[in-house]
Amino acid sequence: MDDGFSSRTVVTPLHRPDVSHRSVIDGNPLPVDPGYKRWLTRKEAADYMGVHPRTLANWAATGHGPRYSKPSGKSCMYRLADLDAYLQARIVHTDDQPEAA
Repeated sequence: MDDGFSSRTVVTPLHRPDVSHRSVIDGNPLPVDPGYKRWLTRKEAADYMGVHPRTLANWAATGHGPRYSKPSGKSCMYRLADLDAYLQARIVHTDDQPEAA
């Protein structure tokens, strides 16, 4: 039975980022990939950061954590660039691994 799918079926992402507003970190624009997702749900952001979604919720409730937006007034959305900036700002350098010059 032919289900309409084959190894040659091309699936395009539903989300197509607006390349005119590219995110920038340290003065360098992030690469724009056709599958690049600019905004993440709280669960996606938590998975990306390696924490539980409730941790992000607690941080937001106490005014800590990465920047986020509340487009619907309820759900929180996180920009990938803000998550990266938050993590980058909290890198700990030890004597064994000094900061690169």
